[in-house]
Amino acid sequence: MKTSKVSVALKDSGLVDLKGLQLQRTKTDYQVIDTFTLPKNLNFEHQYASLYYQRLTQLKKASCLTAKKLWPDCPPFLESLLHIQEGVYCCVAGTLYRETLLKANTIDEFIAERALVVQPKRDKYISKGDVIYLEDESGRIALSGSLPYDSALTGIVIIVCGKEVNQSFEVEKYTFPGMAEQVKPPLNRLAGSEKKVCLISGIEMEANYRHNNSLQLLIDYLLGFLGDEKQQKESSKIARLIVAGNLLSRTATVEAAKIVQSSKKESLKDEIVTPLNNLDAFFAQLASGIPITLLPGENDPSSVLLPQQSLHWCLFPSMGNFPNSWECVTNPYNAVIDNIEFLGTSGQNVDDVYKYIPTNDRLRILKQMLYWRHLAPTSPDTLGCYPYAMFDPFIIERTPHIFFAGNQPEFKKEIIDEGGVHVTIISVPSFSKTKVAVIVDLYTLDASAISFA
Repeated sequence: MKTSKVSVALKDSGLVDLKGLQLQRTKTDYQVIDTFTLPKNLNFEHQYASLYYQRLTQLKKASCLTAKKLWPDCPPFLESLLHIQEGVYCCVAGTLYRETLLKANTIDEFIAERALVVQPKRDKYISKGDVIYLEDESGRIALSGSLPYDSALTGIVIIVCGKEVNQSFEVEKYTFPGMAEQVKPPLNRLAGSEKKVCLISGIEMEANYRHNNSLQLLIDYLLGFLGDEKQQKESSKIARLIVAGNLLSRTATVEAAKIVQSSKKESLKDEIVTPLNNLDAFFAQLASGIPITLLPGENDPSSVLLPQQSLHWCLFPSMGNFPNSWECVTNPYNAVIDNIEFLGTSGQNVDDVYKYIPTNDRLRILKQMLYWRHLAPTSPDTLGCYPYAMFDPFIIERTPHIFFAGNQPEFKKEIIDEGGVHVTIISVPSFSKTKVAVIVDLYTLDASAISFA
């Protein structure tokens, strides 16, 4: 993917004196859709079976409608697996379950911790011996035949057509719920308005941070201190910075946890307080000139279960000087910016799905989530989440215009334009590893990468 590069602008290379240049930062309408904030009275007594039931109930109707469009002459749709009769051709909806032989479990972790057996580190937990089942509230049945092996993932709702043969359901064709409807942006949007949003992720701050020069370049670029007048005008069009998780490094949080469990509390300052102070100073510089949205990530001091709740404001005391210029939000994150809907995560959902399907293309995983109509299909099986009992908040009820995941290995994008839906999917790379930020144009919905290496 083509990436433009920013370098330090020296005095003799045409740096414009900002005192004589009057630039106003672009402003946008902005509204957070508060879907993922947990209730105050948390209840962890519910069984996760309720979440799977709600998921199937909510997506079953959409799956049937999609199937009827694809297969006008399809056989009758059965209410449940219980109604399948051997040898009778039919269609039935259910939730996939992939019995994965290599999947990690608590016993394996117990053995590994005590070094009884060295457990191999795996990128993928799938094998040829995996068995795929279809489940609903009435039972389960093994699937065979024409199966979606490349996307057969535990937690996905699917409709299959076929018949039962020798106590397994032989699939002839299948379909997922498909992309949800999309709210169209107003037709009177002005072309050339050139409002933009910057996406970064994976700052991974630690006590001895090695990427300060790249961070300072990012600050200078966003605040208009780099380049000539043309480049500064481009910077002024960026209306918001969204930071998609992993503000702290994993090393910092792991070491801090060890210190908390030990008696050496005085070491806590170097491992966690110093990185937080550095983050606070970094964001305070930016908040003086651009609105900031902060998502928590896997490494950050937030809840482990999805949806991760917003970071506490006390972590960033200097940001109190700019109360209207920053916010901490949940992960996943859903907002509307100038009639353009953003939906994204800090990347845990993509990282977890990656382990259980053959593809190495993370952008394809994001695309599949739109067709599955689900943001975190592996929750709660292998990705922890709150035990919702009455609904599944991770169902994608409206297709967003911008769909992103942070902390990915590289920048990738794809624009999907089909069936009246126009959506840009973006893999936002880890800044500490790539020094890359992503700029999204709110008019064209295109995305481009800019390097601060």
